[in-house]
Parts: sequence; structure tokens; C-alpha cells
Amino acid sequence: VKLFGVNSSGGLVELDSRALTWTATGQKQTISISNTTAYRGYRLEITGVRDGSSANSVQIAEVEFIATAS
Repeated sequence: VKLFGVNSSGGLVELDSRALTWTATGQKQTISISNTTAYRGYRLEITGVRDGSSANSVQIAEVEFIATAS
């Protein structure tokens, strides 16, 4: 997956890129990144699936962004 920030002109700034593996339905993934820039939006890009020959969709139930004080 890749996470992008959307800047004020609509351009994308890549904030994080990593491989994730889910082994069960309903599994939660927690990802921490360092970012001090405020963006007008965010884009999460799914770059692949585990079994591309049989997968015909990707399902994400929820995405939550939490800001923490540094």
C-alpha cells in the first residue's frame, strides 16, 4: 500500500509505502508514520493483492487517521 497527502494544488506527496499482509477477515493493521505537514486530503493506494489470479476485489472496512503530539 501507499499513502499520499494531497497538497493545496491537488498534487500527491508520498508519505509511506510498504507491503502489508492480511491473514484473516476483519484483521486490523496499525501503521505509524512521521508527518508534520497538514494536507487537505489523503489517498490510500492498494498496489497489489495476495493472489491476483483469483482475487477480483479488495475490501477495506475502515481507515482511521490519528494525530499524536510529538
